[in-house]
Amino acid sequence: GYNGVPAVAEASVFSYSFNSGEWRDHGKLPAVTMDHRGLPYAGGWYYLIGGMGEQQTVVPEVYRFSLDTP
Repeated sequence: GYNGVPAVAEASVFSYSFNSGEWRDHGKLPAVTMDHRGLPYAGGWYYLIGGMGEQQTVVPEVYRFSLDTP
């Protein structure tokens, strides 16, 4: 984080609705991640690119998921 305390990697996929002001949980990724470099959307899928894993290690994975499924 920006407060001098490292952020914790998370496996949960969640989104925020500006219309309702609520957070929505969409399930979990196969690994904990954080600090991603991109989230493109194509063909009905989101692609979560790179980032960091536990202990702030750089990860090269790309995860594909849809927000239409829990």
